[in-house]
Amino acid sequence: MVNAKKQQLVMALRKLHAAKQTGKIAPVNVARYLDFKRKHATQAK
Repeated sequence: MVNAKKQQLVMALRKLHAAKQTGKIAPVNVARYLDFKRKHATQAK
Protein backbone atom coordinates (compact mmCIF):
# COMPACT_ATOMS: atom_id res chain seq x y z
CA MET A 1 0.00 0.00 0.00
CA VAL A 2 2.78 2.42 0.92
CA ASN A 3 4.71 1.46 -2.21
CA ALA A 4 1.69 2.18 -4.43
CA LYS A 5 1.26 5.61 -2.83
CA LYS A 6 4.94 6.36 -3.29
CA GLN A 7 4.71 5.40 -6.96
CA GLN A 8 1.63 7.61 -7.34
CA LEU A 9 3.55 10.53 -5.86
CA VAL A 10 6.51 9.90 -8.18
CA MET A 11 4.16 9.84 -11.18
CA ALA A 12 2.58 13.11 -10.05
CA LEU A 13 6.03 14.68 -9.72
CA ARG A 14 7.04 13.47 -13.18
CA LYS A 15 3.84 14.84 -14.71
CA LEU A 16 4.38 18.17 -12.97
CA HIS A 17 7.99 18.31 -14.16
CA ALA A 18 6.96 17.44 -17.73
CA ALA A 19 4.28 20.15 -17.65
CA LYS A 20 6.82 22.69 -16.40
CA GLN A 21 9.20 21.73 -19.20
CA THR A 22 6.56 22.28 -21.88
CA GLY A 23 5.38 25.47 -20.19
CA LYS A 24 1.71 24.46 -20.18
CA ILE A 25 0.74 23.83 -16.60
CA ALA A 26 -2.88 24.02 -15.53
CA PRO A 27 -3.54 25.83 -12.21
CA VAL A 28 -6.19 23.21 -11.41
CA ASN A 29 -3.62 20.43 -11.71
CA VAL A 30 -1.20 22.34 -9.50
CA ALA A 31 -3.87 22.86 -6.85
CA ARG A 32 -4.84 19.19 -7.00
CA TYR A 33 -1.18 18.17 -6.74
CA LEU A 34 -0.59 20.43 -3.75
CA ASP A 35 -3.73 19.10 -2.07
CA PHE A 36 -2.57 15.54 -2.69
CA LYS A 37 0.88 16.38 -1.36
CA ARG A 38 -0.57 17.97 1.77
CA LYS A 39 -2.80 14.95 2.44
CA HIS A 40 0.13 12.64 1.84
CA ALA A 41 2.26 14.60 4.30
CA THR A 42 -0.39 14.50 7.03
CA GLN A 43 -0.90 10.74 6.53
CA ALA A 44 2.82 10.06 6.81
CA LYS A 45 3.05 11.69 10.25
